[in-house]
Amino acid sequence: MRCYIFCTLLAAFATTPAIAGAAASTALSGGPVSGSQAAPVPSSSKLAKTVLVVSNLSELKSAMQIALSTTGGAEIRLNSGSYGALVWTNKNHARGRVYLVPNSSSRPIFSAMNLTNSKNIAVSGMHIMGTDRVLVYLNSTENVVFSGNLLTGAKRNQNAWDDGSAGAHVRFAKSVTVNENVFEDLRAGIYFQRSSKISFAYNTLQYIREGVNVAATKDLDIRGNLFRYFQPNVPNGEHPDSIQFW
Repeated sequence: MRCYIFCTLLAAFATTPAIAGAAASTALSGGPVSGSQAAPVPSSSKLAKTVLVVSNLSELKSAMQIALSTTGGAEIRLNSGSYGALVWTNKNHARGRVYLVPNSSSRPIFSAMNLTNSKNIAVSGMHIMGTDRVLVYLNSTENVVFSGNLLTGAKRNQNAWDDGSAGAHVRFAKSVTVNENVFEDLRAGIYFQRSSKISFAYNTLQYIREGVNVAATKDLDIRGNLFRYFQPNVPNGEHPDSIQFW
């Protein structure tokens, strides 16, 4: 059943993402996002005993490989720059969570991120900007935190009609937190499907054509999100309300 009236009211009374969500703030120290131009503030405290600093995609993947066998997990600090597309699939960080955080007040930039079927990863303070159909895949993930990030189309012009990307897909996933992010200049915000124990709180979705789509998902906490400046192509069947439940 589609959700029209209730979800539109929910969007109208949503609070701004400047209020930090407890789950994201506890898991990460990259700083909440309070607007599309906000940059994360690196934390002086360690998120894990092992700290690694990287400057490009090759170094990042090497560091994540090291983290797989590091007891207690690892904090990987990314220097500013363009990292391309990160593909890190079928990886279980069972020895301890791996944290990807910026090493300065400038967001590292990715063209896409695919963490499909991986576990125990936290990503904060990144800018994912590209033209892929979906910018971030969190399908079949478990114990993943995606917080304080900026997801945008390649054209930063506040015109969603020339953008073909969706921000993120969360399908067949469990225990995933998507809090305090900004979704902007996109065809759609995020899709949840056949997942459980999901948090989607204190995010901003703006200059997009469709917002949140939910199908067959249980234990889903949606609260405190800000929906504004929607630009749906209604004649093509796009929905003017903020959230769709199927």
